[in-house]
Amino acid sequence: MKYDSVIWDFDGVLVDSRKEAWRAGSEILCLLGIEIDIQSQLTFRSYFTQDGIFTEADRLILRAVHGLIMQSRTDQLIPLPSLKIVTKLKVDSEIVSSGLASVAEAVVGDAAKFFTNIRGREHGTKEELFKTISPTAICITDTIVDVERCHKQSLPVIAVGWGYDSISILKGSRPTYFVESFTQLEGLFRKLDLL
Repeated sequence: MKYDSVIWDFDGVLVDSRKEAWRAGSEILCLLGIEIDIQSQLTFRSYFTQDGIFTEADRLILRAVHGLIMQSRTDQLIPLPSLKIVTKLKVDSEIVSSGLASVAEAVVGDAAKFFTNIRGREHGTKEELFKTISPTAICITDTIVDVERCHKQSLPVIAVGWGYDSISILKGSRPTYFVESFTQLEGLFRKLDLL
């Protein structure tokens, strides 16, 4: 299939934000009397995105606070080599993030010109944003949640092994393609005639 655009997840794919995201989550929970050192996406989800000890309304508040903290720490988020790959692509790129688009814009800086659009929580939930993705696009993510979203929308998806979810979990989610390194990603893009 010929793809006319690449839809990039931001956190974990274009930027190394795990340490700060999990630290911010731990700090928020500590303020609520929950002493936990978040060291995995599974643990983070159990408090911030899945049914558990908090109601959905409370989880929305927790995620909003988390987003504000991450916005204040954009200078601590490190762009990954995948951001350089974006500059070489022959097709359009877009960022679709569950975080704030303003955070993505701040972190990618001058490279923002290589994206036709950067959308985040300000534009709707990630679930809603995925429903607007063209069927001729290919998505790239580091989470099983996004792989599942792609499956729901019949979108092809590349899962990368350097982000939030573990390699074994990602491979088990049946992405269209799986890469473990930036070099493998470049090779796949060449094979798909996107580079």
